[in-house]
Amino acid sequence: MRIIRGYFLRRKRNSKCYLEKLCMKNMYEVMASDVFIRKKIKKFDICLDI
Repeated sequence: MRIIRGYFLRRKRNSKCYLEKLCMKNMYEVMASDVFIRKKIKKFDICLDI
């Protein structure tokens, strides 16, 4: 499994809850167990493959 760290720059740039999430290839769907985080993250501004 490839883990892609997305930097959601619009909200809480340094929050690990937003940074360490799995980003799909279309960069829109986020695999998050928490519903609250899922609503907050609509799109990753930057997706880096690490």
